[in-house]
Amino acid sequence: MPRALSFITLIALVLAPVTASALSCRPWRVADAADQAITSDATYLPVVGWLTFDETLLPVTNWDRQQDTPPLTRIPATFRGMGWNGTEISTPIDREITLEVSCTGPWCGSAVSGVRAVAFLKKDGAAYSLQMGSCGGMAFWDDVAKNKAKVEGCLRHRGCNRQPPTR
Repeated sequence: MPRALSFITLIALVLAPVTASALSCRPWRVADAADQAITSDATYLPVVGWLTFDETLLPVTNWDRQQDTPPLTRIPATFRGMGWNGTEISTPIDREITLEVSCTGPWCGSAVSGVRAVAFLKKDGAAYSLQMGSCGGMAFWDDVAKNKAKVEGCLRHRGCNRQPPTR
């Protein structure tokens, strides 16, 4: 019996790292992205509109060769819609940007082309980029009207934790 128990213990120890290697992310909300944009040393432009790009360029994990998953994929894209003007998100914007999709091991960020979103474009000189990571990113495609109102409130109060709760 002790030998059988030792074998079971050995199997458990061998398999433990496999189950522990799954990616664990906390929920990432538009308020988290707004706070990150507000407190960052980088400059972000809050926008609402349509991101368009070739979805076939998104990274795809080959589960048989996970080590070949690229850590960062840069995809040419366009963002058309409205940008923050200091008071609200209402200034027309039509920009060529770079969609930056990062991967953590085999888990990669993603994005959707042609669907209205609230996003935060990172400014680097004259260029803009949109970061999407394996645990979320700087764009949100769900409940755009509510997320737009939330972002505008966060920006007016210089942070999402400083504004009165929305109902």
